[in-house]
Amino acid sequence: MKHQTNIKVVRSGDRLEIIKFKKAITYGEPPACVSKSSSFREKNKEEKLFIRYASSRRSKQTFTRLVYSNTYQWRSIKGRFIKPTLLTLTFKDNIKKVKQANDEFTKFVKRLNYEITGRKMSFLKYITAIEFQKRGAVHYHVLFFNYSYLPKKILTAIWRQGHIKVERIKDRDMRKATNYLCKYMTKNLENKKLCGQKSYFGSRGLKKPIVTRNQERNNSLLEIYGDSLESAEEFRKTYQSEYCGEFDYSIYDLHKNKELRKGVLAFESLFSYNNEPNK
Repeated sequence: MKHQTNIKVVRSGDRLEIIKFKKAITYGEPPACVSKSSSFREKNKEEKLFIRYASSRRSKQTFTRLVYSNTYQWRSIKGRFIKPTLLTLTFKDNIKKVKQANDEFTKFVKRLNYEITGRKMSFLKYITAIEFQKRGAVHYHVLFFNYSYLPKKILTAIWRQGHIKVERIKDRDMRKATNYLCKYMTKNLENKKLCGQKSYFGSRGLKKPIVTRNQERNNSLLEIYGDSLESAEEFRKTYQSEYCGEFDYSIYDLHKNKELRKGVLAFESLFSYNNEPNK
């Protein structure tokens, strides 16, 4: 079913994005510019480059939202929010094939889950970005969101493949820390070697960003919390898009205003995002 809207709201953890379109956009069906027949014809070089570029931009956006949705969003047994941990996994052997490397990574996560829980279960929540070293070998940047501390010696033994680097994210400024992680982990998502491969992947059970396109609901949100949002504004800019025209894009950090954060979450709880088709 088709719907139209002038505003889109995306909340990823404490990060709130608001996109206001000058001209109403239609959602709920494939874009008008995509025809069934065009998907079957051979793409020329320029079209392939554009598709790769557009795909990498979407990947970065999705990746960033997933990171924000899960960073400082998981609690320990004592109820405290867990600081994320970044692991860099490097192969001693010059493994260049992504599939072969991914198989070894999967085994590592299974062993690590067992080491932490003592059971064969998927406990750890993480997101992984693939990068290539100068020698061409695959290595991984893995951001764990609910990771319990283990000595580096034990981690290296669990990895079994070579070197491992551990970085505990200690920055008290959550926004700066998360921005750094996103830029650091997405810098190679456009690598040609990843063409046809997943540039990143995550564990099951990650918290997902909440995307709302409902015009009436979003207007109500802005009417109630518009003044408070000004104090939490982090970024604002106007863009021009070939497909949706001119739009204003702004980012807000709900972590700055606890009352605002509480209000936005309470507002969301009034609606069933999983069951309502007009999101």
